[in-house]
Amino acid sequence: MGNSAVLLYLVLALVFFLPFVLIMSDIGAELRRDGCGIYTWASRYLGARLTFVGAFIWYLSCIILIGNCISYAIHYLSIFICGDDLFLLSRFELWSKSGLTTVVAVLATIIAIKWHSHLRLIITIGGAALICAILVLLLASVPLLLLVDGSSALASHLPLAPRSGFEAASRKGEYAQLVVQIVFAYCCISIAGGLTNIVQNVGKALKKKLVLAVIVVAIGYAVSVLLWGTQPAADGYWIPSIFELTKNMGASWGVALHLSSDSVAAISSELLHITGLLLFLAAVASVLILIYAPLRLLMRGIQETAESTNTAGVPAKAMWVQCLLVLIVLNVSREQSYYLLDTLTQVLMTLPCLLLAVAFFLFKTKLHSEVGSEIPKSRLSALLISGTVVLVIILSNVSAAVLPAVYLGEFERAKWAFYGGAVAVLAGLVAYEIYCRRISKKQTPEA
Repeated sequence: MGNSAVLLYLVLALVFFLPFVLIMSDIGAELRRDGCGIYTWASRYLGARLTFVGAFIWYLSCIILIGNCISYAIHYLSIFICGDDLFLLSRFELWSKSGLTTVVAVLATIIAIKWHSHLRLIITIGGAALICAILVLLLASVPLLLLVDGSSALASHLPLAPRSGFEAASRKGEYAQLVVQIVFAYCCISIAGGLTNIVQNVGKALKKKLVLAVIVVAIGYAVSVLLWGTQPAADGYWIPSIFELTKNMGASWGVALHLSSDSVAAISSELLHITGLLLFLAAVASVLILIYAPLRLLMRGIQETAESTNTAGVPAKAMWVQCLLVLIVLNVSREQSYYLLDTLTQVLMTLPCLLLAVAFFLFKTKLHSEVGSEIPKSRLSALLISGTVVLVIILSNVSAAVLPAVYLGEFERAKWAFYGGAVAVLAGLVAYEIYCRRISKKQTPEA
């Protein structure tokens, strides 16, 4: 695919990311005004059963995402410590399978419980680290365009680099995968919009900043593909591409400056150490935020969960149960390929976003609702914004479940996307029935 993927990032940013971020900001503002959680708010417009199933699926995807982020954090830590030493990297891989992920999950839960009041600082540190990592890669790669044939130099060792020999069917399958992965990435970023209920001033200024953030993220994605070609394909993902990309940059600099082999190795090693540290900090921040924020956002405003919080209002008991579920996911991920779990996560994360878009439309068009946003101003514009988001999500999930099997023969991926989503919905319905029975028992006085 190569640079042709740039257009997909920009188009999907316009037709999906921007309207969905505005939807999430409006929902966050409404949550702050009402002092309720997202579950309580959505149940007013979607009904209790559908809202519960959507929240269940969304939270399940967050648990899988926490497990993936923990694995990423450990891998980035190994790159920071070991550099390009493949032997030490293999030892880290062995340690992670031997219980290092368990230690990290437990420590992250403890820190999230104790440092919940420092959430904004954690977001700032993680975001700054990620921006610095991108800047390091940009500053290391852009001058290569002036010294050598940078685009080919950077992509020459990438396992995900474009190949001219791809057949048309394979190319269609890769585009199908890329569409759902872009939508998934945008969904993950947009989830932060739900945290706008902790922002002090929600209004036009915030919306302008969100629009600016959308533009920056979309351009950043597009530039990264343009320079590095780091879009996922087959069973290769971002982690190996970052390692190969950074290592190859050092080698390209050595060739461009006619340095010795030792100097080339030293440059590659230092780039790996720096990038590994910055991405590790970003991954740790992601883990801590995902451990606390989704659960807190889900439980806020539900009276039945009040007894599960400690004196500081933190759902500590639920967070430890969550930690146990994350450990189960990590154990399962050792037996399955990461890309299968990522496919399942993509489907599970996008389905609740579809429900939120529908709830947003119902919220905006309800006759007696108090609308506090300038966007949208009419029923037609609300339908346009929500309908666009719903359509893109449906098409992306069809791409994830059907097209890879049709064009690439990846039937295992299609099974995980389709059956995984169906099982999650059924599990949500069963959980809702159990929840209703428990609530009815509490409300029924004993004889």
